Amino acid sequence: MCMLGKYNLYDIPLFSQIDPRWRDVKLGYSSLTIGSHGCVVCCLAMLLSSIGYVVDPPKVNEDMRRAKAFLAGTGRAIWAKVSQAYPLLQYKYQIWYSRTPDERKIGELADNLPVLTEILLSGQPHWVLTIRRDATGLLVHDPLLPPARQRRGYLHDIRPISRIRRIVVYDVVRT
Repeated sequence: MCMLGKYNLYDIPLFSQIDPRWRDVKLGYSSLTIGSHGCVVCCLAMLLSSIGYVVDPPKVNEDMRRAKAFLAGTGRAIWAKVSQAYPLLQYKYQIWYSRTPDERKIGELADNLPVLTEILLSGQPHWVLTIRRDATGLLVHDPLLPPARQRRGYLHDIRPISRIRRIVVYDVVRT
């Protein structure tokens, strides 16, 4: 069994933002949809599931709306406010990268809890969930893949021309 810190790698669900069950749901306080811009709520749903919450992307979207965890008028997350909707998840920090990041360090963080990772695809931001690193590279879940193609894969295989721009790190509140 492959364990992720204390989290079982294979217990993390794979959510696709273009899943027909929720792709047309409005995102946050915007006219955008989960299908077009819901990579963050999908990554958060996967992360929250890894620590025991029973959620899917529409539930995370609605809980974030109630907690006012979106910037007004948008579908952009306010990272620290996610903890108001999910008290076991504590926002720690984010790191912006202007150069190539140390993937080893991102992997060490993901050993404890999956890491939200913003990449640039053809200059456009997109979020994936980094779940670990090994000798081959960063292993991620990419919510932009269609439901039938969802899989765990290496970032350089799934998105070969992407560049990591930022990571968002959370911790679990131990009770």
